[in-house]
Amino acid sequence: MMLDRRDFTLLQRSVNETMKRVQGLEARPQTLKVGQQELRQGQQELGQELQALRVGQHRMEQTLQQILAKLN
Repeated sequence: MMLDRRDFTLLQRSVNETMKRVQGLEARPQTLKVGQQELRQGQQELGQELQALRVGQHRMEQTLQQILAKLN
């Protein structure tokens, strides 16, 4: 069986497209790892912000109690 120029060109395009797909699939695990790291960092930052909000709320409660105590 002989391949003519047109068959070879089609085959080469198919191989190139397949290689692009394979490279895209190979890059996905790395992309997922980066995404997971960013999520962990975001969760950690949110946890710190939540803790700061709780501390601020506690201080506000104490201040309000002091004000109420002085008013009575």
